Amino acid sequence: MARYPNIGNGSVWNGTYAWIFADEGGNETLGLYENHSDAERVASWAKIPGAMIHTFPTYDWRDTIVPVTGGGKGPCVCEIPPPAGSPRGTRPTFGPCQPAVQCATLELGYSGNVLPLARFMGLNMLQELDAQNGTAPAAVAPLIRSLSARC
Repeated sequence: MARYPNIGNGSVWNGTYAWIFADEGGNETLGLYENHSDAERVASWAKIPGAMIHTFPTYDWRDTIVPVTGGGKGPCVCEIPPPAGSPRGTRPTFGPCQPAVQCATLELGYSGNVLPLARFMGLNMLQELDAQNGTAPAAVAPLIRSLSARC
């Protein structure tokens, strides 16, 4: 499967899958601060047709796979807690971070909030097919990339 991070790379969880953890969440979006080691890579996923994200957007036991519908680089969106004295159960809103911070963001085909620290991985992206722990042998990856560039 063409995905990132590969099995065994990055933050290994449960000894099987590797995940990226969002620095910020938002309404149908997730973001990585511009100085995050994967920020450039994640921002580029917004341009890949058919890119998907496997994420646990709100709870660590409820996952979903959703399409990437847009994104790129821009101001981060942060969770804004309800004002003091709000009724119990008032949900936070999302708005520009203060102070302003730049992010690599992904807009998701997901109707709901994505919380900060939501774990995610990119799926269905031939650009991420690289080898060792993917399903194709390393020698085949350049051929697949060149064929996908012609499509």
